[in-house]
Amino acid sequence: MPKGWTGSRAKGFSLRFRIFSGFLLMAAATAGLGLLAAQSVSRAGGTGPALLDHALTVTSLARSAEAGVAAVDAALLRRRLAQTPAARQAEEERIAGLAKRIADNLEAVADRAASEAVRQAAASADAAAVAWIGAARSAFRQPSPDW
Repeated sequence: MPKGWTGSRAKGFSLRFRIFSGFLLMAAATAGLGLLAAQSVSRAGGTGPALLDHALTVTSLARSAEAGVAAVDAALLRRRLAQTPAARQAEEERIAGLAKRIADNLEAVADRAASEAVRQAAASADAAAVAWIGAARSAFRQPSPDW
């Protein structure tokens, strides 16, 4: 027998035992990594939706406010072109409802925002929308320009 074989035999471990213990060690390491992966996935499953939920909700609310501004623009034009006082009053009520919805959406954006910059931007957009609606209302109440 070669010289190296006798030295390992002297420790009392056979080749069969060493191979079996190596497989057991690898199986234990694989089980440990699998358990770690399962825990990581379960933690990521709870964290991801929490992060994305707020961002997606805020984005959806901001887009809803943007669509509300476009709807107010259309309602102001319909009010300007309305022939009867009842039609103008109906458009004025629609504008008031849309303005409230825009303000509510921007307030919700500010409440759910993750950063102070987004909160300030939402407050600024709310103030700008209120000012624009007021200016457009007063401009559309004026008689048509004589050009």
